[in-house]
Order: sequence, then structure tokens, then C-alpha cells
Amino acid sequence: MDLSAHKFFNITEQVRLEFRGEFFNALNHAVFSQPDAFITDGPGAAGVITSTVIPQRQIQFALKLQF
Repeated sequence: MDLSAHKFFNITEQVRLEFRGEFFNALNHAVFSQPDAFITDGPGAAGVITSTVIPQRQIQFALKLQF
């Protein structure tokens, strides 16, 4: 789940400041990739999941000045 929130601040009649926060994978759920399908990788390696499809939670903030 991705979330976004923003707030506008009017500084003057023609100048406006926007603050924005964006949250990617907000609930931090793991989405695992496919398990290893090769039996020739060594003992115990077949069927093991070693990575995720999407990254962990990421948060970014931004300021935008409009004039």
C-alpha cells in the first residue's frame, strides 16, 4: 500500500508552499520472489526463497515553492 499526504501553505497571495510526504510499501509487507528452481545449486538450496520482489518501506518528503 502506497500513501501520500500533502499540505499547502499560503505565504502571500501569489506565493504558495507545498509540503508532501510519500510512503511506499507503507505497511512494510514482504512480497517474496520465486523460490530457487534448480536442484544443482547444492544441498538445501532447492526451493529456498532468498529475495523479495519490492523493497522495504521507503519514505520521501518534498517541498515545492510556487510563485
